[in-house]
Amino acid sequence: MTTVSLYTDPRETTYDQIIDELIEKTDRFLIVDRGHEIDDPPKRVAQVLEQLEPYLIEVFTMDEAMVRERFMHNSMIDSHAMYSSGSYYIYSCTPESGQVLKQEATRFGDWLYPSLPDDLCFLKEDGSDYFYTVAHEGMYGMGITEEEASELMERIPGLFFKLQRHEQFDCFLDDAIQHQTDRLNITGYLLSEIPDRIRELKQLKELEVFEHM
Repeated sequence: MTTVSLYTDPRETTYDQIIDELIEKTDRFLIVDRGHEIDDPPKRVAQVLEQLEPYLIEVFTMDEAMVRERFMHNSMIDSHAMYSSGSYYIYSCTPESGQVLKQEATRFGDWLYPSLPDDLCFLKEDGSDYFYTVAHEGMYGMGITEEEASELMERIPGLFFKLQRHEQFDCFLDDAIQHQTDRLNITGYLLSEIPDRIRELKQLKELEVFEHM
Protein backbone atom coordinates (compact mmCIF):
# COMPACT_ATOMS: atom_id res chain seq x y z
CA MET A 1 0.00 0.00 0.00
CA THR A 2 1.29 3.44 -0.93
CA THR A 3 1.09 5.85 2.01
CA VAL A 4 1.67 9.60 1.82
CA SER A 5 2.36 11.28 5.16
CA LEU A 6 1.33 14.77 6.19
CA TYR A 7 3.78 17.36 7.53
CA THR A 8 1.19 18.86 9.84
CA ASP A 9 -2.20 18.09 11.30
CA PRO A 10 -5.05 19.57 9.20
CA ARG A 11 -6.88 22.09 11.37
CA GLU A 12 -10.12 24.07 11.54
CA THR A 13 -11.59 24.68 8.05
CA THR A 14 -9.13 22.23 6.48
CA TYR A 15 -10.12 19.59 9.03
CA ASP A 16 -13.80 20.08 8.19
CA GLN A 17 -13.11 19.87 4.45
CA ILE A 18 -11.07 16.68 4.70
CA ILE A 19 -13.70 15.09 6.96
CA ASP A 20 -16.30 15.77 4.25
CA GLU A 21 -13.92 14.30 1.65
CA LEU A 22 -13.31 11.16 3.73
CA ILE A 23 -17.00 10.64 4.52
CA GLU A 24 -17.72 10.75 0.79
CA LYS A 25 -14.80 8.50 -0.28
CA THR A 26 -15.01 5.75 2.38
CA ASP A 27 -17.67 3.59 4.01
CA ARG A 28 -16.26 3.17 7.55
CA PHE A 29 -14.22 4.97 10.17
CA LEU A 30 -12.60 3.79 13.38
CA ILE A 31 -11.96 5.27 16.82
CA VAL A 32 -10.53 3.61 19.93
CA ASP A 33 -11.38 3.58 23.63
CA ARG A 34 -7.91 2.88 25.09
CA GLY A 35 -9.33 2.70 28.61
CA HIS A 36 -11.88 0.03 27.77
CA GLU A 37 -11.14 -1.90 30.99
CA ILE A 38 -12.19 1.08 33.12
CA ASP A 39 -15.79 0.84 34.37
CA ASP A 40 -16.60 4.47 33.59
CA PRO A 41 -14.90 6.00 30.52
CA PRO A 42 -14.01 9.71 30.61
CA LYS A 43 -17.05 11.94 30.20
CA ARG A 44 -16.29 13.27 26.70
CA VAL A 45 -15.30 9.82 25.45
CA ALA A 46 -18.65 8.46 26.67
CA GLN A 47 -20.51 11.39 25.12
CA VAL A 48 -18.93 10.87 21.70
CA LEU A 49 -19.59 7.12 21.75
CA GLU A 50 -23.21 7.86 22.65
CA GLN A 51 -23.60 10.38 19.82
CA LEU A 52 -22.16 7.91 17.31
CA GLU A 53 -24.23 4.95 18.55
CA PRO A 54 -26.77 5.15 15.65
CA TYR A 55 -23.92 4.62 13.14
CA LEU A 56 -22.14 1.76 14.95
CA ILE A 57 -21.24 -1.27 12.83
CA GLU A 58 -19.22 -3.30 15.35
CA VAL A 59 -16.96 -3.21 18.39
CA PHE A 60 -14.02 -5.53 19.02
CA THR A 61 -10.94 -5.73 21.24
CA MET A 62 -7.35 -6.31 20.14
CA ASP A 63 -7.52 -9.86 21.54
CA GLU A 64 -10.64 -10.61 19.52
CA ALA A 65 -9.00 -9.30 16.37
CA MET A 66 -5.93 -11.49 16.95
CA VAL A 67 -8.11 -14.58 17.48
CA ARG A 68 -9.95 -13.93 14.22
CA GLU A 69 -6.68 -13.51 12.33
CA ARG A 70 -5.02 -16.59 13.84
CA PHE A 71 -7.84 -19.10 13.75
CA MET A 72 -10.17 -17.77 11.10
CA HIS A 73 -7.47 -16.33 8.79
CA ASN A 74 -9.53 -13.17 8.71
CA SER A 75 -7.54 -9.96 9.15
CA MET A 76 -10.54 -7.66 9.09
CA ILE A 77 -8.75 -4.43 10.02
CA ASP A 78 -5.15 -3.42 9.29
CA SER A 79 -4.94 0.10 10.70
CA HIS A 80 -2.20 2.29 12.18
CA ALA A 81 -4.53 2.66 15.18
CA MET A 82 -4.13 -1.02 16.12
CA TYR A 83 -0.97 -0.84 18.23
CA SER A 84 -2.28 -1.47 21.77
CA SER A 85 -5.20 -2.83 23.75
CA GLY A 86 -8.53 -1.08 23.60
CA SER A 87 -12.08 -1.29 22.33
CA TYR A 88 -12.15 -0.58 18.61
CA TYR A 89 -15.35 1.02 17.33
CA ILE A 90 -16.24 0.87 13.62
CA TYR A 91 -18.87 3.31 12.33
CA SER A 92 -20.56 3.90 8.99
CA CYS A 93 -19.67 7.06 7.10
CA THR A 94 -22.75 9.26 6.72
CA PRO A 95 -23.22 13.03 6.61
CA GLU A 96 -24.62 12.79 10.15
CA SER A 97 -21.71 10.82 11.62
CA GLY A 98 -19.33 13.18 9.84
CA GLN A 99 -21.07 16.11 11.48
CA VAL A 100 -20.38 14.60 14.91
CA LEU A 101 -16.68 14.33 14.03
CA LYS A 102 -16.63 18.00 13.00
CA GLN A 103 -18.49 19.17 16.09
CA GLU A 104 -16.23 17.34 18.53
CA ALA A 105 -12.80 18.33 17.17
CA THR A 106 -10.99 21.01 15.22
CA ARG A 107 -8.07 18.82 14.10
CA PHE A 108 -7.14 15.13 13.97
CA GLY A 109 -4.74 15.56 16.89
CA ASP A 110 -7.78 16.25 19.11
CA TRP A 111 -8.64 12.54 18.83
CA LEU A 112 -6.39 11.70 21.75
CA TYR A 113 -7.47 9.64 24.77
CA PRO A 114 -8.65 10.53 27.43
CA SER A 115 -9.91 13.86 26.02
CA LEU A 116 -11.63 12.03 23.15
CA PRO A 117 -11.57 8.50 21.77
CA ASP A 118 -8.19 7.79 20.20
CA ASP A 119 -6.86 7.84 16.65
CA LEU A 120 -9.60 8.61 14.14
CA CYS A 121 -8.95 6.54 11.00
CA PHE A 122 -10.96 6.04 7.81
CA LEU A 123 -10.86 2.59 6.23
CA LYS A 124 -10.72 1.17 2.73
CA GLU A 125 -12.83 -1.82 1.75
CA ASP A 126 -9.94 -4.20 2.55
CA GLY A 127 -9.65 -2.84 6.11
CA SER A 128 -6.47 -0.84 5.54
CA ASP A 129 -6.24 2.89 6.21
CA TYR A 130 -7.42 5.44 3.70
CA PHE A 131 -6.64 8.13 6.29
CA TYR A 132 -4.80 7.38 9.53
CA THR A 133 -4.19 9.22 12.78
CA VAL A 134 -1.69 8.31 15.51
CA ALA A 135 -2.40 11.33 17.67
CA HIS A 136 0.10 10.81 20.51
CA GLU A 137 2.92 10.63 17.93
CA GLY A 138 1.60 13.48 15.77
CA MET A 139 1.45 11.13 12.76
CA TYR A 140 -1.11 11.57 9.98
CA GLY A 141 -1.32 10.30 6.41
CA MET A 142 -3.35 8.74 3.60
CA GLY A 143 -3.21 5.52 1.63
CA ILE A 144 -3.06 7.24 -1.74
CA THR A 145 -0.55 7.93 -4.50
CA GLU A 146 1.59 11.07 -4.74
CA GLU A 147 -0.47 12.15 -7.74
CA GLU A 148 -3.67 11.87 -5.71
CA ALA A 149 -2.04 13.73 -2.83
CA SER A 150 -1.01 16.57 -5.15
CA GLU A 151 -4.57 16.83 -6.47
CA LEU A 152 -5.96 16.99 -2.93
CA MET A 153 -3.45 19.70 -2.00
CA GLU A 154 -4.64 21.78 -4.93
CA ARG A 155 -8.28 21.47 -3.84
CA ILE A 156 -7.95 21.76 -0.06
CA PRO A 157 -5.82 24.63 1.32
CA GLY A 158 -3.96 23.65 4.48
CA LEU A 159 -3.47 19.99 3.47
CA PHE A 160 0.33 19.73 3.39
CA PHE A 161 1.64 16.32 2.25
CA LYS A 162 5.25 15.09 2.19
CA LEU A 163 6.02 14.71 -1.52
CA GLN A 164 9.09 13.74 -3.52
CA ARG A 165 9.13 17.17 -5.12
CA HIS A 166 9.99 18.59 -1.70
CA GLU A 167 13.54 17.34 -2.14
CA GLN A 168 13.92 20.74 -3.81
CA PHE A 169 13.90 23.32 -1.03
CA ASP A 170 12.23 26.10 -3.02
CA CYS A 171 9.34 23.77 -3.88
CA PHE A 172 9.09 22.65 -0.24
CA LEU A 173 8.95 26.23 1.00
CA ASP A 174 6.47 27.25 -1.71
CA ASP A 175 4.05 24.54 -0.58
CA ALA A 176 4.62 25.31 3.11
CA ILE A 177 3.70 28.94 2.47
CA GLN A 178 0.73 28.09 0.24
CA HIS A 179 -0.74 25.82 2.94
CA GLN A 180 0.36 28.01 5.86
CA THR A 181 1.78 25.17 7.91
CA ASP A 182 2.08 25.72 11.66
CA ARG A 183 5.13 23.43 11.92
CA LEU A 184 8.22 23.29 9.73
CA ASN A 185 11.20 20.94 9.87
CA ILE A 186 14.13 21.97 7.67
CA THR A 187 16.82 19.33 7.35
CA GLY A 188 19.05 17.91 4.63
CA TYR A 189 19.00 20.95 2.34
CA LEU A 190 22.55 22.15 3.17
CA LEU A 191 21.31 25.66 3.93
CA SER A 192 23.74 28.12 5.49
CA GLU A 193 21.07 30.59 6.65
CA ILE A 194 17.33 30.78 7.25
CA PRO A 195 15.56 32.16 4.16
CA ASP A 196 13.74 35.47 4.58
CA ARG A 197 10.61 33.89 3.09
CA ILE A 198 10.07 32.01 6.37
CA ARG A 199 8.38 35.26 7.48
CA GLU A 200 5.56 34.49 5.04
CA LEU A 201 4.49 31.58 7.29
CA LYS A 202 1.99 33.59 9.32
CA GLN A 203 0.66 30.56 11.25
CA LEU A 204 4.08 29.10 12.13
CA LYS A 205 4.35 27.98 15.77
CA GLU A 206 7.23 25.52 15.61
CA LEU A 207 10.38 25.75 13.47
CA GLU A 208 13.06 23.05 13.63
CA VAL A 209 16.28 23.41 11.66
CA PHE A 210 18.97 20.75 11.48
CA GLU A 211 21.54 21.58 8.80
CA HIS A 212 25.27 21.02 8.56
CA MET A 213 27.77 21.62 5.79
